[in-house]
Amino acid sequence: MAIHHGHRILPTCIFLFCGLVCINLAMAPEVFADTRISGSLKSYLVLQDDINISGRTILENQTQLQNGIRVIFDHVQEHYALEVHYELSSVLRRLSTNDISLSTMPVQREAYRITDRDGTLASQADWAIFGNLDRANIKWQRDWGDLTVGRQPITFGAARIINPTDVFLPFNHQTLNTEYRIGVDAIRLQRPLGTLSELDIGVILGPDADPNVSAAYMQVMVHAAGNDLSMTIAQFSNHELLGVGTQSAIGQLGFWFEVAAVSGDDSYMRLSTGVDYAFNEDWLFMVETHFNSAGAESANDYGQIRGSAPFRRGEVYLSGRRYLIPVLSWHLSPLAAISVQSIINLSDRSAFTSLTATRNVTQNGHMDVGIQWFTGDTSNFTPTFNLQAGSEFGDSPTVVFGSARWYF
Repeated sequence: MAIHHGHRILPTCIFLFCGLVCINLAMAPEVFADTRISGSLKSYLVLQDDINISGRTILENQTQLQNGIRVIFDHVQEHYALEVHYELSSVLRRLSTNDISLSTMPVQREAYRITDRDGTLASQADWAIFGNLDRANIKWQRDWGDLTVGRQPITFGAARIINPTDVFLPFNHQTLNTEYRIGVDAIRLQRPLGTLSELDIGVILGPDADPNVSAAYMQVMVHAAGNDLSMTIAQFSNHELLGVGTQSAIGQLGFWFEVAAVSGDDSYMRLSTGVDYAFNEDWLFMVETHFNSAGAESANDYGQIRGSAPFRRGEVYLSGRRYLIPVLSWHLSPLAAISVQSIINLSDRSAFTSLTATRNVTQNGHMDVGIQWFTGDTSNFTPTFNLQAGSEFGDSPTVVFGSARWYF
């Protein structure tokens, strides 16, 4: 993408400077015995097709260069550990709309952070720079367990693809950079209950630590007779969640099951279950089914439910009710792999499919190329210019991407 305007020099210079800093850190990653600085450089070139409904262009095609630098500081002592992650990212774009974001970018929400002053550091019509203090926590390690205070990732779930109990800022299905889960501000106690068993209790704080927008949870994980069992209870945004899950084996098949019921102003239930099978050391197949009672049976109702609380908070991002999700992975070599995944809406017969190829080019360098495409009935305008929805995925534009990642 050519740079024609002087104001683009700013993001370019910032990233060149940060890149030089990262190279220096890579040459000497250990500051002293118990402290380490590491991180990554990532760049995504994303091309998104236009969106047309009834011959009208709703959104023109877009091209973006998404760059990111994450610096990780870890300090470990006998009884405590300190962790800080800071991510600086930029977006250079060529498009004709005012929206700098694409659906492939992680969504940064203010929920479950006491304060988040970084956000957009600088922006113009065709570029923006973002800052994100994604981790900042201290962990006390004792015989009775670990106590972690500060910004940290918190994830739940036994399922492989869609986790019904995972309600604290999960990634959506189109996000490309999913290596690090978005950090939340929490106080967390993890106490071992035996071999591979644990009690996990936490409080997650929202903006200004307001109890009305904060959350609390307790999860018990038990390993028994070769099975991993979990039970989760949580309270968030005037809602209560009760969930259970298991991971096990049935012969040569891996098996998982997870269900969560949420009660409150918007009550709903979600369930995921599936199996995987390794044909050999190179080929792996898995299939998961997902039920989402927060969704709708008819495409005409998708617009209404997308404005409901579960969608606004982010724990639900699929609009339909019943899904089939097959995945096939092929390891061409120890350094290269190809995977294909589809999310099929069984109600309206639309589908989201992604094909990704990954290769290690150096010890610390990786490259990816891929495509996301969508099938299904498209929407149309009636003679009175009312929008008649076609399907969940039918209107979504094709996305082609390539990425380079380097770790230090």
